[in-house]
This record gives sequence, structure tokens and C-alpha cells, in this order.
Amino acid sequence: MNKIFCINVRYLYNGSPRTQLYQLIRLKRGNAEALFAALEEALVKDKLTWQQVVGYASDGENFMQGGSNSFLTRMLENIPDIFVFKCYCPSIHLVANQAGKKLSKTAEQLVQDI
Repeated sequence: MNKIFCINVRYLYNGSPRTQLYQLIRLKRGNAEALFAALEEALVKDKLTWQQVVGYASDGENFMQGGSNSFLTRMLENIPDIFVFKCYCPSIHLVANQAGKKLSKTAEQLVQDI
């Protein structure tokens, strides 16, 4: 199964923050080791250094932000003072999706249920 690793960058342009797609990388494995190797390869290819990376954001999956052998722990080896942001949106989406399954299927049924 192929996985897609989406890398976005956020930077200042004329004093305003911008977010832009950096790369979409196809991977055969979606684990921390494969993701980190892909990022490192992309940086080398574009002649970028780890010192130019100041922040990292992802969901809270264990392989992304866990305490051992995660993508984050690999980032911290190269950038000890990196700014880390955990995005809770995927977790909120899962909760909302499960809650939605318990609601009535139509507005009329919802009104009757209330």
C-alpha cells in the first residue's frame, strides 16, 4: 500500500506569514523511520539544513509525536529546540464522527426525537 507524506512550510513573505505545500512524497511504509528519511532526503535535495527548520506540527499519533522512536524524537536529535505543535483536529474529527452516528438521520426525525 502506498502512503502519501504531505509536507507544508510556513514562512514570512514581506512580513506576512504564508503556508505552502512543499512536497507530496509517496512512501511504501508510513512509519517514523520512512517519514524522517523522506524529509531528510527532501532537505538535502533542496540544499536546506536542519538549522532552517524551526517548528513541527502533526497529529498526536504515537509514531508521529510519541516519546520513543517517533518522528518527533528523530527531529529532536537534529533540532533540540524545535517548536512543536500537536494538532487535535484529527482527534476531534473522530469524536464528532462517532457522535454523528448516534444522531437521527433526518432533521424531521431529530425534531421528533427532541
